[in-house]
Amino acid sequence: MIRLIVSIFMIFFLLGCSEEVKESKSKEKGSEEKTNLFDTLLKIGEPSPSEEYECVGEWNGDTIGVDISVPKGITIDKSGFIYFAATGSGSIIKVSPEGKAVMKIDCYAPRDVALDSKGNIYVVDMTGEEIFVYTPNGELLKKWGKGKVDLLNGIAIDSKDNVYVAGGWTYEVTKFTFDGEFISYIGKPRSPSIRPGGGPSEIFHAEDIAVDSKDNIYVASWLNQTVQKFSSNGEFLTMWGGRGHANGKFEKGPIAIAVDSEDNVYVADFEGDIQKFSSNGRFIARFGREYSKLKKYNDWYITDVAVDKKGNVYVVYSTMRKYGNGKRDFSGIILIFRKRSGK
Repeated sequence: MIRLIVSIFMIFFLLGCSEEVKESKSKEKGSEEKTNLFDTLLKIGEPSPSEEYECVGEWNGDTIGVDISVPKGITIDKSGFIYFAATGSGSIIKVSPEGKAVMKIDCYAPRDVALDSKGNIYVVDMTGEEIFVYTPNGELLKKWGKGKVDLLNGIAIDSKDNVYVAGGWTYEVTKFTFDGEFISYIGKPRSPSIRPGGGPSEIFHAEDIAVDSKDNIYVASWLNQTVQKFSSNGEFLTMWGGRGHANGKFEKGPIAIAVDSEDNVYVADFEGDIQKFSSNGRFIARFGREYSKLKKYNDWYITDVAVDKKGNVYVVYSTMRKYGNGKRDFSGIILIFRKRSGK
């Protein structure tokens, strides 16, 4: 009798579990359907990519041959040599197109780097108070900007060797001559009325800056999630972006920007995406996120991007991982992306 009661109880118990599983699966299915519907609605009207990119290389301190802890800014010269600011190791490192270090300049916590027409190297450090200029051989040539600049994030140089620096809290972009004489401000001054999604010329925390072949200026305006384009004289030309997950949008704001030889614009954001646009903001491609999600890279974040004359895209990643023993990892990597053939 007891065995019969136990058997009946077990049957009802199993039936109940079965119903719970069915109900759970039904809820999961419903949730998936809602998510898929939501994603579908988001994609309506979203621009489609016309190109695809793939990762074709990875550099790190071991492959390059020097310490590249906490890498930040990067730029590439006409011969394909890469220069990047290794903030953690306090150096500017010049790397051959094959990925081997050929020169190292010791300097305090460099943040970004740019080159003029003579190959001189301009460096902004983490204090953001001065611009340091080095010869192509790495000797300190001069420094300027003390009292003229503040909290600098990025630097770019046009064809006439005018210098543009991004950052500061009054005017977001400042234009100087190559030897540090003030020329003009670009963009509207920051004011309490400026909010994320601000209007034309309203740059809220300029995180990076780039210049195209016509000396137009592109500013990655982080806190209002836009890219803003100006002429070399500071005239506002266009803007694009805004907050969102869709192609052409920046969920957490653009943090790095570069221009290729055809004046296409590459923009990286904190989400791990690199998006490619025409010079007027037409969406072309999106890539890189799939690598930031890999276990190998999931502690990394993008700090800068550059493009060589062949169209290869160099993306700088840094990390500040913590370990259980209290130690931190400040290493960095550079991933190289290339457009897929025929895409």
